[in-house]
Amino acid sequence: MSKISACFTGHRTASRSAHYKDAEKLIQMAIARGINHFYCGMALGFDQIAAEVLVDHQLSWQAVVPCLDQDAKWSNSQKQKYHKLLKQADKKVVLFAQYSNGVMQARNEYMIKRSELLIAFWDGSQMGGTFHTVSLALGKNISIIRYNPQSKEFSETCQKWSQLSLF
Repeated sequence: MSKISACFTGHRTASRSAHYKDAEKLIQMAIARGINHFYCGMALGFDQIAAEVLVDHQLSWQAVVPCLDQDAKWSNSQKQKYHKLLKQADKKVVLFAQYSNGVMQARNEYMIKRSELLIAFWDGSQMGGTFHTVSLALGKNISIIRYNPQSKEFSETCQKWSQLSLF
């Protein structure tokens, strides 16, 4: 079976207690669209909630770590949870040895390049990493399924491929 992949983007303010079921529903929506593999950037908040859902449901996923020191400024409990999740990924890729400007964007581009669908936990704000990842997906004609934590609505944006002209 070939991989049909999706990746995640979302706000760091998402909490497991409030948003686990929302992440679960988004992942179920992706599976209903034929997705059988997931890329997760492992950021605090929504990314790690999504990783927990993937682990709990024994789904195929890859951790995409932007840099080895991604967790350098996190609390001890955040670091423990992060490393526990990393050990449960089917595969892990680390893009850079250490943090520098642009590594988070490079992670997002890596995941978008390999995905047919973006799963977004996004309130519609026009700034930040989630907004830029959504914009990148739209620019690449990648469909998006989204949960808006403010309106509590789920939505889908299906991108249509435009016909290429060779002339």
